[in-house]
Amino acid sequence: MQGGDGAAELRLGRCEEIPAASNRIWRRQSHILVPMASTDPPAERRRPAPPLPSPIVHLSFSSDASCFVVAGTSSVHWLSCDTFSLRGLYQEKDARKTVAAAAGDMLSLKESACATVSRVNSTKFFIRRWKPGYMNYHWRYFEGEKTYTGGEDDVRAVRVHGAKTVVVLVDRLEVLGCRTKDTEDKELWLLHSVVTGGNPLGLCAVSSGASFAFVCPGARDGEVHVERWLDEGEVAAPVVAIRAHSSRLASIAMSCDGRLVATASVRGTLVRIFSATDGALLQELRRGRDGADIHCIAFSPDSKWLAVSSDKATVHVFSVNIDLPSLTPEDSNSPGGLQAAPAPSSPAVATANKRSSLSFAGGFLPGYFSSEWSSTQIRVPEGTKYLVAFGSQPNTLLILGINGRFYRCRFDPEKGGVVDVRHKGTPCGSVGQDVECINFMNPSKKTSNSKP
Repeated sequence: MQGGDGAAELRLGRCEEIPAASNRIWRRQSHILVPMASTDPPAERRRPAPPLPSPIVHLSFSSDASCFVVAGTSSVHWLSCDTFSLRGLYQEKDARKTVAAAAGDMLSLKESACATVSRVNSTKFFIRRWKPGYMNYHWRYFEGEKTYTGGEDDVRAVRVHGAKTVVVLVDRLEVLGCRTKDTEDKELWLLHSVVTGGNPLGLCAVSSGASFAFVCPGARDGEVHVERWLDEGEVAAPVVAIRAHSSRLASIAMSCDGRLVATASVRGTLVRIFSATDGALLQELRRGRDGADIHCIAFSPDSKWLAVSSDKATVHVFSVNIDLPSLTPEDSNSPGGLQAAPAPSSPAVATANKRSSLSFAGGFLPGYFSSEWSSTQIRVPEGTKYLVAFGSQPNTLLILGINGRFYRCRFDPEKGGVVDVRHKGTPCGSVGQDVECINFMNPSKKTSNSKP
């Protein structure tokens, strides 16, 4: 779901019940007012949302890329990718705590699913899961909490999927469920735990479809651990361990339906795509000749495209040439075989990926010459970490920078090419993509370029 309807629910006011100009009554919840009836906004006592945090300590896309999460030390903002309006807000009121991470989807008022991580120095971490139906997150609204001590319980990231909360620690991953006691005390209880070995980057990817699946580092360097769960909460056998690389992992991703896994190592030259059901290598993609720090990997919602960002100031878009039979509700959790597609099946992937002119001799020359290269390259300013996701419109890529820059780029699925967003979004060469650039720290300043 797109749009910024949640912003209309963020209002501050005095501490008593206030009859608005319409028939809407606003109920006090601490310092936050929550509407009880009617959809008409109050005519008075409006206050602007607090400014975005600076410096930014956490930045991420929601799993469906309908919004992105910006966190500072004392607040978390969920912003719409379409309108940049505020869709959710959490403010840490305990002066001893600082925000470390956050996650969640703001699909609608009744379907929001969010979690936050706060910490006291490095000695305690507090994981909180928030009730659906609220866009302002205060202590009154949380439905579960779990506390981790420091040291081995060093929390690196958090993910959400439905009622499940995935906590990524430096040496393991925990899947938590929500359980409300008869008293007012609430807790998140442990459903499952996976030993990951060293995971200082907090690597983990979770499916965004109806079925719960996740991928995380395995116990050995270069290994990934994949699980797909049944609706009843049981792990669908078998659990898959994939020896993806010979060196440590730098980034991982999972397709929306949980059937594909993409990985990159610290070398940063290759990206590999595996089947989540049996661990088979389905496709190997080459980012470049030289090593790089891979910042982010993302599948498109239909799993036809893969985007990769790195410290080389270029975002690569690859065609995923894998045969993905459509899923029905009955077989969404079944193993189901996947295989490399023999040929593009639609114009949307007709470009395919570039190959070396010597690829015909791949059986005799090193693998470098038979590698698949990206069909589209997007040049971005240097010196900034960028995250990537695919937008709601077809063939649209979203690029989010820790420097406050947000780019929305349309790429040509048939011609591919190079897009340079460093010069006010001016496309390079003969490529006719549209580029929009916004400083999300100050959305009123926007530049765009559209080449007919």
